[in-house]
Amino acid sequence: MFRRLAAGTVMLGTLSGCPDPNIYGTPRTLAPGDIQFQAAIDGYGGTASGTTGATPGLPSFGARFGLADRLDVGARLIDMTAVGGDAKYNFVRGRFDMAVDPIVQAYFVLPPQTTTSAANVGVLQFQLPLLLGINFDDATTLVFSPGFVASVATRSPQGIGLNTEQVAFASSGLGARLGIGLNIRTSDTFSWQPEVTAWHEFNGVDSWVCVAGIGINIGAQPDYSDLAPR
Repeated sequence: MFRRLAAGTVMLGTLSGCPDPNIYGTPRTLAPGDIQFQAAIDGYGGTASGTTGATPGLPSFGARFGLADRLDVGARLIDMTAVGGDAKYNFVRGRFDMAVDPIVQAYFVLPPQTTTSAANVGVLQFQLPLLLGINFDDATTLVFSPGFVASVATRSPQGIGLNTEQVAFASSGLGARLGIGLNIRTSDTFSWQPEVTAWHEFNGVDSWVCVAGIGINIGAQPDYSDLAPR
């Protein structure tokens, strides 16, 4: 799906939706009943079959809700054009945190405006990152997010009027991901996180994609009082 994102700004004009593998959060979950709001801006870049390029993304917005002890859920409007949701379970807490965070994202690939006989392709993307958090103190966490990705298209993109770049984005397949971010909590109601995630697909095309961005989280924050100085 990401195989020809490196074609650059052409992609921004031909795609109606873009997925985002960044987490912009930590392994720790919100307390039951707590609500948090998120905003982020990111950019896309990479290389595919010897071609490199980069393109900016559009703003993303989301919200999280503490559902139960060590379990919260989230929903996102990604780059103003795609939708996603996730459920995070934080099974290890301490100086080192761990969580699983299954994610589902969906978007459409539209045919070029000059093509009248093409058909839209919907893509449903599943991500399964393992979130690893190193808590330096109660205000700073280094986050790693290795994991796997599976993309499922509603139809084969071949022969339905999509251009070469769009065919790559609308493909089904499996991939692997690795992200790193630094979560900085400046108060009980605000945190921010620069993050970059690299993505590689096993679809027969030599490609790497990076998504880099900054997210802010406003509202309730996970509890790190166990790490506060005494």
